[in-house]
Amino acid sequence: MLSRNPQRISIHIHVALMKETNDIVIYMNTDVISMLNMIIEMIDERTTDVDIMLVEIGGTVGDIESLPFLEAIRQMRLRYGPDRCMFIHLGYIPYLTASGEHKTKPIQHSTKTLSSYGIQPDMLICRSDTPIKPLEPVRAKLSIHTNLPADRILFVPNLSSIYLVPLMLQKQRLDQQILKHFTKALKNTKFSVRRTRMQ
Repeated sequence: MLSRNPQRISIHIHVALMKETNDIVIYMNTDVISMLNMIIEMIDERTTDVDIMLVEIGGTVGDIESLPFLEAIRQMRLRYGPDRCMFIHLGYIPYLTASGEHKTKPIQHSTKTLSSYGIQPDMLICRSDTPIKPLEPVRAKLSIHTNLPADRILFVPNLSSIYLVPLMLQKQRLDQQILKHFTKALKNTKFSVRRTRMQ
């Protein structure tokens, strides 16, 4: 169940720490454990009365700002168990005009960096400006270098409308992969209504 007002946990964390220390200099030197505990508590507080909770960790993998949040979700997976927590990594595959090919090295690197933090993605969603052709060799290459089954690597190029993105992901069985991961019975989603409205 999604609420109408998504929470910016990072803002709440920083404001709370500043109130707690009452000094910007002390706040900058606040120990990481306090921040981790606060992040975990804030996520836990928002899990009441929901079936599935989506937590987005923004930014670039490797940036210092996101490290406490990544460590927090790593610990939460240990707490809840792998069958109740799923990591989906969204990465970018750039197109190099000079060589006329898409390069998977950035997403390979970010996945390995996540693994070094103790986070092995369960699924990879690859963004690109243009459709990747041929697709299957790229999928096979990413499968080898990210240690993921090929059917758990999805691709989303730029589309004419953002409302087409869920349909593209559904064609690649994202919904079924997520339900399978959480061991819930597969249910038919009502995509036909949305598709009709867009046409």
